[in-house]
Amino acid sequence: MDYVFFTGMGRSGTKFLTSLLGQIPKVHSVHEHIGSREFWLLSWYLPGTDYAIPYFERAKKQIEKEFGDGIFIDINGYLQNSVPELKEVFKPVKVFHFVRNPKAVVRSYFTRRNDADIHLIPKTRQEIENWMDNDKFYQVCWNWASTTNSLLDQNTDLIIFEKVTTDYDYFKSQILQPLGLILSKEVWEKGVSTKVNKTQSKTYRWLYAKIKGKPFVDEILPAYNEWPDSYKKLFNEICGPAMKRCGYQI
Repeated sequence: MDYVFFTGMGRSGTKFLTSLLGQIPKVHSVHEHIGSREFWLLSWYLPGTDYAIPYFERAKKQIEKEFGDGIFIDINGYLQNSVPELKEVFKPVKVFHFVRNPKAVVRSYFTRRNDADIHLIPKTRQEIENWMDNDKFYQVCWNWASTTNSLLDQNTDLIIFEKVTTDYDYFKSQILQPLGLILSKEVWEKGVSTKVNKTQSKTYRWLYAKIKGKPFVDEILPAYNEWPDSYKKLFNEICGPAMKRCGYQI
């Protein structure tokens, strides 16, 4: 079994990529197979080998029992805080950092984020003070910037969502060829034309929350050009440096 992982922030097109790569023969393309929200949080607060290593060792045994031969690709934001441990246990062919323009990611996270949940917060005193002094918008921006900078610092292979969905040659050279995979341009074109995991209507989200017994989040952040100037300024201050590192224009 060969292993490949894509990690990064959620709401970045991970389900789309899972669906696209799943059309390749002998590829087991799964979405958030390893871990959970609990693992994501604990791997942030308990870094190192004591927690993630035994967790991954058990996951690996289960994967090999369940999937057998082929290439196992997990596209999974839950793994963003445990890349060194992931590499130690799975010896993956590649660990990719899948990133999307935060103007879209922050907007999507803001709309979906439930303040009743436990969220990943900073670790240093000053950052915690800033976190508590500010609102949800600040916190979502901080989460994106913190995750992105951390993964960039670990020299993961950066993959840009916008290029994957608009440039077949980029998709082929940056993902397919390094993994020894083949997917035709025709199949890619069909895949990128199908929207996966879009933000649903207010009525749908209300019904879903009611059925699941979860609080209904009624805040919707509009597109970046409709943000108030105060939001744009804060966003640029927090996310701007990491955006530049990824090659995005502010």
